[in-house]
Amino acid sequence: MAGGSGATRTPFARCFGTIVVSLEVGFGKPDPRVFEIAVSRLGVAKDDAVMVGDSLVCDIGGARRAGLRAIWIDLRRGARRGRRRTRR
Repeated sequence: MAGGSGATRTPFARCFGTIVVSLEVGFGKPDPRVFEIAVSRLGVAKDDAVMVGDSLVCDIGGARRAGLRAIWIDLRRGARRGRRRTRR
């Protein structure tokens, strides 16, 4: 893991190849540099990376500004099981 000392404190650290901790790198989402550091540490091209997140501004907007594809997970919709949204 290339995330540094703070990253090892989370119980999920073992699930990821790398973790970027905002306090350790000096800036956080939606700053595109966070995403650039992540793909660099993973050793993958931006074209081969996808950000999956639940915040349109921090996760999706930041990833797109960094040149990554992004998938938004709408957690609010999941809380309303059985109800379908319709566009009007």
